Amino acid sequence: MKYRNMARHMSEMEIKEALQIVYPDTLFRGYRRTDDEIIVFFSLNGKNRKCTFLSDLVEDVPSGMELSPNEQFEYRKYMVAKGFSELWLNNRYNIKKRKNPGNNIRKKGILRKFMTFIMKK
Repeated sequence: MKYRNMARHMSEMEIKEALQIVYPDTLFRGYRRTDDEIIVFFSLNGKNRKCTFLSDLVEDVPSGMELSPNEQFEYRKYMVAKGFSELWLNNRYNIKKRKNPGNNIRKKGILRKFMTFIMKK
């Protein structure tokens, strides 16, 4: 997977999904992008609140709404799955599938020979 800068590429739908991971039962109000973060505005129980989404964690959580380690972990898993986590940057284990054109040519040649053999009969 290729790393995508979340501040530039994260869609509004993905922001809403991430908000529901960390703060279920909140009402999404909006967001503001900066160079490397997204500030999310939401309301809960009639109070307007905000938090900051970074590529691998949530910061600036409202007082009294601390995130558990499990909620931070679920947020990070979401960000990794969507390609927004910085774990994808310079990761030597991120191997792209490679095409081997030699195999395709060989397969086509075998298929052609087989079809020629069948047509002769």
